[in-house]
Amino acid sequence: MKNIHWVYFLHSVRSLAGSLVGVFIPIYFLKLGFPLTDIFVFWLIYGFSLFIFDILAAYLSKKFGFKPVIVISAFLQFIFLYLLYILKFDPIPLPIIAIVSGLQAAFYWLPINFLFTTQSNDKEMGGDTSKFFNWPKILSLPIPIISSIIIVTFGFGYLFILSGIVYAISLYPLFRLPNIKVNFTFDFVKYKNLFKKYTRYFWAEFLENIREEFEAIILPIVILLAIKSIISIGIINTLAQIGAILFTFLVGKLTDKKDKQKLMRIGALVMILCWIARFVFPTATIFYIVSIVVGFVEALVLIPFSSIIYSNAKKEDPMDFLLFREFSVGLSRVFVYAVVLLFVSKLILSFILPTASLGLFMLY
Repeated sequence: MKNIHWVYFLHSVRSLAGSLVGVFIPIYFLKLGFPLTDIFVFWLIYGFSLFIFDILAAYLSKKFGFKPVIVISAFLQFIFLYLLYILKFDPIPLPIIAIVSGLQAAFYWLPINFLFTTQSNDKEMGGDTSKFFNWPKILSLPIPIISSIIIVTFGFGYLFILSGIVYAISLYPLFRLPNIKVNFTFDFVKYKNLFKKYTRYFWAEFLENIREEFEAIILPIVILLAIKSIISIGIINTLAQIGAILFTFLVGKLTDKKDKQKLMRIGALVMILCWIARFVFPTATIFYIVSIVVGFVEALVLIPFSSIIYSNAKKEDPMDFLLFREFSVGLSRVFVYAVVLLFVSKLILSFILPTASLGLFMLY
């Protein structure tokens, strides 16, 4: 089996483990009685930590190679899940848990993005990118509903244990991949030059990630507060996955043949309408319908834009460009949660932010 297929395998199983708990972490904090302010501060610290630890991940990858760094990430994830598990019994400060989560995320995402960049085919980048995003969705399709049922029936603790087991299984593909080391040196001038060359891309990444943060973290909180049903969150996320799976492979093929900017603008326009619908009609029916639509059209933005990212990384030094990209993503995360803290008393108003960001993204 080719190395790129093992990268898909690794990423798919790892995403399966993450999807078991990911969307339900802010819900868990709410159920434990943490105020919204503390929860958004948690994600603010997580975003800042991830930004800082990306540099550490790059240096460790230079010294030891990517495989040990990903293994360390898995062990850090075990620690993170354990801290979540005992939080119900021991009042561990949320900022400590956020830092551990940011550290493990940095030690996974930078290496996996580098591995995909170096092992993918530049001439078929759209198709390869669609597989990188879609195989995890296929494997994780029923997971949000299963997770919500486990939470309601047995509690969050069982979910954390199951997630830890799957994280352990996800390490197997590493034995089939080469342990690549990089020649990395952090140089401020180098990143300044990348910013000058890719200024429009930097801000497009910043804007697109605003939408992603809202979809992954803030929207589930709004849904729980509006509908007060954990099962509904699982159903809505599964509906979004179904739409994404049906459309992503097609978009991957279109990306290699059609104008990427046109595809992204169509997707962004439809998602603007979806966020407006969520804002104006925050009901269960609208959340269900819109989740399916977003599942379809998200691929029109995510696949072409991600293929641009990985193609640019191939043109430059892959590690330098991917770290440059993480600067934009980290800045976006910090911005999102700093702004959302201002809307805690009326969280639905914060939907203006992803709507505006998608509008600006259409200028890319």
